[in-house]
Amino acid sequence: MLGIPLSLGILSGATEDWVRRADLYREAAAKSGHQAGQLDIAVASHGFVGADGAEAKRRYFEYESEAFAVYAAEHGSSSARGRSREAFDSNAGSGGMIFAGGPDEIADRLVDFHQHLGHSRHILQMNLGYITQAEWLDAIELLGTKVAPQVRASALIPEARSQ
Repeated sequence: MLGIPLSLGILSGATEDWVRRADLYREAAAKSGHQAGQLDIAVASHGFVGADGAEAKRRYFEYESEAFAVYAAEHGSSSARGRSREAFDSNAGSGGMIFAGGPDEIADRLVDFHQHLGHSRHILQMNLGYITQAEWLDAIELLGTKVAPQVRASALIPEARSQ
């Protein structure tokens, strides 16, 4: 209602879940007199980019699962196993909210998600404590040299092409 930007921290779910939340934000803003072009939505989700998409998913699952298990144990959860591989695969696939895989897959998924949500910024949180520095630096390089140019070149995001 105030027209302030919305930032979504996403750990799981499906595209439709988050589009519904963004639609509620836009509806409330419109009822308060704010124009759609003035509304900014940012997303932060887990992700990891690797040259080999299957290997990137395998490694990221291990790191994320370990981090979730440590968090659960530190906070007294009776389930210190973290996310199951089945749940991870569901969330790391098309329409899911974990953006782990190869550069082309991640670029395609980011553009597809933007087409549905219309967000202006997407942050991939790759810095789980168990990823090695070399893996992290490789992922950042792929994100900057392979993924970002494809996303910027997308006709769906014209303002990004000029940045």
